[in-house]
Amino acid sequence: MGITEGSKVLGWRDPTWRTGAVRSFEIVIDDSVQGFAMNPLMDKSHDGDFDGDAYGFIVLKSEEALKELETVMSHGANILNYGDGQVEIDGKEYYPLFVNDGMDVASSSHEFKANGKDDPEELRKKATIMANDPSVDRNEVVAVLNEYVHTALRSDEKLCN
Repeated sequence: MGITEGSKVLGWRDPTWRTGAVRSFEIVIDDSVQGFAMNPLMDKSHDGDFDGDAYGFIVLKSEEALKELETVMSHGANILNYGDGQVEIDGKEYYPLFVNDGMDVASSSHEFKANGKDDPEELRKKATIMANDPSVDRNEVVAVLNEYVHTALRSDEKLCN
């Protein structure tokens, strides 16, 4: 495709049931991966379920298109889910995050609580509150979400220390 590390491409998952199935992706070259891999936290807007989903990609070249990839089509720019009502955190209502944190993340959160450790769910709450504040950079929200997943999925390591 003639792309380099850090390049942005337009990607989609068929069938595209909603606009969330079309997003920008940043290229990270990883020789241990054949084909394409994505952060599973971000697959909800694509309606992805990892059962053989097929994605398509196109390289956009114009400066206008590349700017739109970042400002309109990025996962960070579309992190809030306005269609599923609101969630309550500490007595306040927020739009939920458009992320997929499946049973593996939820069950590890339970393990942390059961063993008296800090619950990674607090990071998800923090990201939700941050994402609802328009003054917060979306990349900061995504960084907190990445920390949330990395912490939760490493619950066995954390619980042993």
